[in-house]
This record gives sequence, C-alpha cells and structure tokens, in this order.
Amino acid sequence: MAGWKMCLLIAAFSLASPALAQHYNAANALCKQAGSGVDQVNCLTMAAQRADKELDIVYDQILTVLERSRKTQLQKAQQAWLHYRDKTCDAEHDLFEGGTAGLAALPACREALTRHRISDLRDGYWWLVEKFGARQGAPLQTHGDVSP
Repeated sequence: MAGWKMCLLIAAFSLASPALAQHYNAANALCKQAGSGVDQVNCLTMAAQRADKELDIVYDQILTVLERSRKTQLQKAQQAWLHYRDKTCDAEHDLFEGGTAGLAALPACREALTRHRISDLRDGYWWLVEKFGARQGAPLQTHGDVSP
C-alpha cells in the first residue's frame, strides 16, 4: 500500500476515536434519558464532576510513585492536557452559538475527554502504581473503585 494511502487510513481510524462517541450528540451519550434540558445539564454536570474526582485520584496516585523528574514531566503534560480539554470543549460548546444545547454539550465533552484521560493514564502509568504504590503508602484503587 502506498505511503500516503496508509497515512489516510491511519487518519481515518484516529478520527473514529471513542472520545467522539460519548459527546452530546452521540446516540449513546450519557444522560439522554434524563428528561428535560435542565435535567440533562444537571446529569451531565454531575457526571463531569465525578470524572474530575476520579481523574484527581488516579493522577495523585500515579504522582506518588514517580521520581521527581518523571513527576515533573507528568505534571507538565497534565497541565497541557487540561488546557487542551478546556479549549476543545469550549470550541464544541461554541458550535451551538449560545443555544440551550450548548449548556449540555460542555459538561458532556468534559466528561468524555476526562474519562479518556483516566484511561490513558491507567494504560501508561498504572503498572507503576500496582508495583510501587503499596510501598509508598498510597491506597491502591483500580478501575471502577471510585464511587459515582
């Protein structure tokens, strides 16, 4: 297969990211059955807050097992990711041009991207928590241990 065709194929697969499948307009998006627009916004806001709390727990547990230079690298990456998430979700919110759907789109986007960040952190770093966490005195939490 020609190089440009392979690049096109890879780009197409990357656009089909699971992150996009959870946003507000997706058929399987959270809180679609919540009722009124206000109920959806409340449901999505609470889901985004739960995701943020879980991210904080996972991130903090990872930081406890990293040496100083790697901790600094992850902290810089996390700051960049937070900036990316906020700018991405602001752009998605702005697609609704002040309409009421934008109120739900913002927390839906934040929840979806935060859940993906949690997954990415676990994929990349969780083995360190499992290997060294007990010696650092950090309580170990595995997938799904954070209460909703």
